[in-house]
Amino acid sequence: MTKKELAKRLFALVLTFMMTLSMTGYDFVEAFAEDGEVTTVEENEGTLDETENGGGETGGSTDNSVTPEDAAAEPDVKPEAVPETVTEPVAPAAEAEVQLAEITVKASKDENFVSVFWQKVDGAAYYMVSLAEDKNGILEAQEQKVEAGKECKWVFKSDKGGTVKVEAYRVKAKEENTAETADGETAAAAPEYEKFAEGTAAELDEIKRPKIASGSTQAVYTGHSLRELLGEPNDGYAVAQGAATDGTYAYYMLASSTTQMGRVLKIRLSDGAVVGRGPVIGIHHANGMTYDSKRHKLVAVGYGANRQNLSYIDPDTLKLDEIQPNRTLKYSYASKISGMPSGAQNNGIAAISYIPKYDVYVARSRGKVSGYPQTTGSANNNIWVFNAENLEAIGHIYTKVTSAYPETYQAMDADEKYVYFLLSPGSGQSRNIILALDWNSENLQPVLNGEAKFVDHMWSCNNDSSGRPDAVINIPVGHESEGLFHTTNSNGTSHFYLSEYFGRNHYTYVYKTVKYKVKWKKVKKRVKWKRVKRKGKWKWKYKKIKVWKYKTKKKKDWVAERDYWARDNYVYDLGSF
Repeated sequence: MTKKELAKRLFALVLTFMMTLSMTGYDFVEAFAEDGEVTTVEENEGTLDETENGGGETGGSTDNSVTPEDAAAEPDVKPEAVPETVTEPVAPAAEAEVQLAEITVKASKDENFVSVFWQKVDGAAYYMVSLAEDKNGILEAQEQKVEAGKECKWVFKSDKGGTVKVEAYRVKAKEENTAETADGETAAAAPEYEKFAEGTAAELDEIKRPKIASGSTQAVYTGHSLRELLGEPNDGYAVAQGAATDGTYAYYMLASSTTQMGRVLKIRLSDGAVVGRGPVIGIHHANGMTYDSKRHKLVAVGYGANRQNLSYIDPDTLKLDEIQPNRTLKYSYASKISGMPSGAQNNGIAAISYIPKYDVYVARSRGKVSGYPQTTGSANNNIWVFNAENLEAIGHIYTKVTSAYPETYQAMDADEKYVYFLLSPGSGQSRNIILALDWNSENLQPVLNGEAKFVDHMWSCNNDSSGRPDAVINIPVGHESEGLFHTTNSNGTSHFYLSEYFGRNHYTYVYKTVKYKVKWKKVKKRVKWKRVKRKGKWKWKYKKIKVWKYKTKKKKDWVAERDYWARDNYVYDLGSF
């Protein structure tokens, strides 16, 4: 018997065995699954219909087609179809948008919120949610997972127009509840849930920072010397000021301390490559800078007479915006904000960050500005909130941190939960530190909902209204730093960077004739000895001692002479905290 004939006989025996199982009501696929194999669709592939229906009417994607050789060997025998794995009806293809199939949910470390992402992500912390149509034509699904000892449930509802409503629940009781069954036995009771987040998918489609704690972080030099990368001399545009990122590129403003002009250096974050060097522009020192993702602009703050101005820079050309290069902050509602320090609006701002979720600028108020008597010191280091569209001040926040942390406030960064103040070293502080303050963004809800035009009271940072920082991060960099920014990845982890300005005297050794002293001879010198009281008055008593008398000689020698004021600007990777 040849190998070909043997193969045909074995194949015929297998088909006969399958037909026998089918006639007796025994499912071959179920028998195969009992041995550990499960027929499933491939995860995270295709549209909603493809992921749930396998591209057809059935719920799986197993290939049941018959090969030409099989058909020739047994033309009248057809294998049975794979049974459906979807037990509920699914939405028709016309109503199932691709975006619905791409909703994923992440259980955050902070149990106070849930994040929704419009992208496919692999990993244990993400769960694909399938939506099925109920009898009323509404797409609804529930997903339950246990994360860090907390059972949470997310309910997704979508109308036919594709708007997705999200409700997040968590188990109320920490301990397991029990209930007595009909036969007298004790069994676990059904958990009780409480809602802790809700909204549309678009509203929840934001990365939120988990609560951070005080501590120290490393500062790893990235190898970026900004002045050298920009190609500037020491007396040029070499003072590192504001810094920002759009997630792909980092932007650094380097200014002149004499002309108040500056240039932008653009670096790709992934490999540190320089991709742009801007022309000289008038940015009025630019202590702070941020990236406005909605308007695709870099926004820099002014200084002195321009402390109320924002400069808008094109991140592609690195030039001032042609239509609106500069805009002025507005304070129409300042007098109506209860509790705000008198005259605080005169100070202007020193640093700025853009919050995409609320479309607002969060800015640190300047203190009293030298030469401007209308400014007030009482507004020092408080926070303004500006409508990013019309630049109206819609809120003012009391930080209460200046007295406890009195050193030099430089850069700031922010997200929708925290404001990060960067303080450079001073008399009582040898290293840079970052103060993380919860800026209580829920106070903006009346304004964002259209119920009010501004927050009608001045509020304090943090939920306890203390104004104290939630966390203090120590950074092992001992020089002035005026740039702070962070990126956030799809896992919700934020990565921080700092740019440092290190100004110092530069010395050059020269060979020249110099004068020096040499000992010559000992001579007597009259010096004070002790205090004595004579005729009721205290006087000094003198005595004579021998001291060396010096004379000056000349010689040739190498000596260090101050050459110029050196400017060095370094970038450090602070990691995550």
